[in-house]
Amino acid sequence: MGLKRYLLSFFVILLLATVAYRVNADNGSLVDVVADKGPPVDVAARAMLSAAPAGYKEEFKQLVDMLSEVPAEIPVGGTADITRSMGNVTLMLKVYHNELEGKAYGWDFYWYKYWCQGDFEARMPNAIGIRVNEQGEITFFYNALWFNNVEVKGEVNVTREEAVNRALELASSNMKSIGVTGVKSIEATPVLSNEEDTWPKPGTYYPCWSVEIYYDKYYGDIGGYEATIRADTGEVLGHGVQGVYGSLPLPEDAYLHDIQPIQDTSTSPLPLGFVGIVIVFATVLVLPLIACHKLRKLHLQR
Repeated sequence: MGLKRYLLSFFVILLLATVAYRVNADNGSLVDVVADKGPPVDVAARAMLSAAPAGYKEEFKQLVDMLSEVPAEIPVGGTADITRSMGNVTLMLKVYHNELEGKAYGWDFYWYKYWCQGDFEARMPNAIGIRVNEQGEITFFYNALWFNNVEVKGEVNVTREEAVNRALELASSNMKSIGVTGVKSIEATPVLSNEEDTWPKPGTYYPCWSVEIYYDKYYGDIGGYEATIRADTGEVLGHGVQGVYGSLPLPEDAYLHDIQPIQDTSTSPLPLGFVGIVIVFATVLVLPLIACHKLRKLHLQR
């Protein structure tokens, strides 16, 4: 009877661990589907209003109001941009009517913040995204730092041309040493950088110019030079060659896929590591008992 009881306990533990694993695999840590249906703009508006925490209600009403300016018809594969200015901050709503193999594939709504001063306009690390499928259901909703303290400090005192000239000075020794005969193009992009040079992260950011110098050809593995220069103080935050093994800048839209989804607080699935420990513990506990039982039976038979 003792062995049967232990075996029954083992299989119960194994069953519970399997169920926990399936719950974890099915639900994951994302809000996969929100029970809401209707026209995409209306669904996005309701989701935004329901997600607004205390202290952000008025700001979210303004974000939702931007949805009223979305064109009634956006062709498949088309986009629409709506902007609102709030002092040095510009809110932008980008709407995508997605296409997959020539067919409509849902809608994406992205809200961004841009910090602006004169012709300097750089994206802040705040974003909210909603995807609505063709059936009018929300398939994900994420937020990146919208509710976190992100502050931009500094006045833009360094012009684009001054930043480019400084970058050329920094690149001159490299260009001379490898025999660069020409420059194909130079791009100076307004960016925001924090002291830790990490993105995205709450905290204080400073206006900077990210300057990329593209040589006329590759010289070995080197195809250009990059420098990041503070737009308020002129301080050089970093510079170096770019090439085959360098990290050339990504298009702005590439950041859309790097934003972390919000956590689903409605369920608390067991972590897979814990499930594995339960299974191993149950196995280690039961196998010796089975072995001991068999040895006891052999001993009694003798």
